[in-house]
Amino acid sequence: MILKTAIIALALSQVVSGAKILFFFGFSTYTDRITVWPLVEALVAKGHEVTFLSPYTPQEKEKNPKVVELHPPALVEVMSAGFGNVLERRLENSHESLWHDFREKGTQVCEAIFKEDESREYFKNAEFDLLIINSLHNECAYGLAYKYSAPFMLFGTSSVFLWQPDTYGFFPETSWIPDVTMKISLPLAFLQRVHNTLHPIYWYVTRHWNDFPEMDKILREALEIKRMPPLEELEKNTSLILQNNHYSIEFARTLPPLFVSVAGLHIQEPGKREPLPKEVEQFVEESEEEGFMYISFGPLVNISSMSDTFQNVLYDVLGSFNIRFVWSWNEPRPEKMPSNVMTTPWVPQQTILAHPKIKGFISHAGLLSVQESVANGVPLVVLPVFMEQDYNAEKVERQGYGIRVEIARLKREGLSDAISNILNEPKYTEKALEMSKLFLDRPMKPLETAVWWTEYVLRHKGSVNLTPWSQSQNWFQRRTLDVYGFLLSIVFFLMIVFYILMRQVCLMILAFDEDEEESKSKHSSPQGSPKFKRPGKYIKQKYL
Repeated sequence: MILKTAIIALALSQVVSGAKILFFFGFSTYTDRITVWPLVEALVAKGHEVTFLSPYTPQEKEKNPKVVELHPPALVEVMSAGFGNVLERRLENSHESLWHDFREKGTQVCEAIFKEDESREYFKNAEFDLLIINSLHNECAYGLAYKYSAPFMLFGTSSVFLWQPDTYGFFPETSWIPDVTMKISLPLAFLQRVHNTLHPIYWYVTRHWNDFPEMDKILREALEIKRMPPLEELEKNTSLILQNNHYSIEFARTLPPLFVSVAGLHIQEPGKREPLPKEVEQFVEESEEEGFMYISFGPLVNISSMSDTFQNVLYDVLGSFNIRFVWSWNEPRPEKMPSNVMTTPWVPQQTILAHPKIKGFISHAGLLSVQESVANGVPLVVLPVFMEQDYNAEKVERQGYGIRVEIARLKREGLSDAISNILNEPKYTEKALEMSKLFLDRPMKPLETAVWWTEYVLRHKGSVNLTPWSQSQNWFQRRTLDVYGFLLSIVFFLMIVFYILMRQVCLMILAFDEDEEESKSKHSSPQGSPKFKRPGKYIKQKYL
């Protein structure tokens, strides 16, 4: 018995520790790389062979000699083209169309990877035991999983996407959870709920009828797979989804067990954080009791490219406060920048948010920024720009640990009031500290959770047991529309039967009254006197 147990344990350890894992992050941002990188290094430390595909070369501090980095030149070219000035698109109210640009970019990424000779030959000859795929527009990697006969997982870098309820068989709670792609505030009005109901169906149909056929064609030609099932069928084989979100900062929703929360995966332990640059440390330490606020709008938002009027609103508001600001700013310092604002091209964000003198964080509401702020109990002023940032900002304000300001209609009064309230109203800091406790209170650390579930998939060569059977249902069955339609048909049928019966009864009553009246008139009316006729025949002809 002991020998048998030892043999099984040895076999399991060999399967788990020596696995070849491919991280497929073709369509992604550098922020996505930052999010998942701790999992990459943890798996390498446990003896796995990790290959990481992305358009971004790692910074010096992130390089790991044990990780095979793939950066196909065609992929780098496609992703480096970017998406234009996202802040300008916000001001033009065209930022929501970025989601559709991303769809098109996903197909371009697939073509760039698999039509380039070197990368195509690499994937034709490679072998992997597991694929971990960025969940947004990297569906062409499903074909690789099929080629290698390997299970695959998704890494969700945002909230649940619109097409996932129908893909993975859970109910889309569109009556109250806002669309992640749209700028919608709660509670949802009727027309917003109509949009919220129809938009997921639109995305589901668009992916299946437009995106998947294009990717399918690219994969069959590049990998020479002639009998590969359609991508929509392969997608249903998803073993697990590591979701970078947590119930404390997300709308409570019903999810099947294949969704595993690993929010805060990238958050560093206090002893492992990088120190602040000396000049930044000195600047914030000299802030004395007033403290300071930190400002960052992420790498894709370029404030210096905006109009003087727009910039002057920011500078005037910041200069009017008797506290210091540290602004993560990659451009040359503008002459109009107030003296109480320090601009720096780089600052370790997690370190500065953990500083005891920080009073608040002015942010674009990127998910990682929100998580880092919550983890350190720092209240927020959020100015969302694009992607899911409106969705994040809505939750921040609704849960009471921050204030939302519309950047497209930026006014001095609105921004000034928001900053003043964060600095002077204790309720925001108190709520932020409460949220921090909720966010951090878990049975396992996010990284430990991610590693355990990754190896769970490896141990069991997939985990289809975590996917609900409703995945095989049609979209109308999943919403019980066929049942409601059947019940309504019965009600409608009974109403028709009731109407016909009542009509016949009324006709019989009117006919009986008319006959009775005529019979009475024959016996009781004297000759020559006028006869009074009841209007029964007229009523019967006109209304019945």
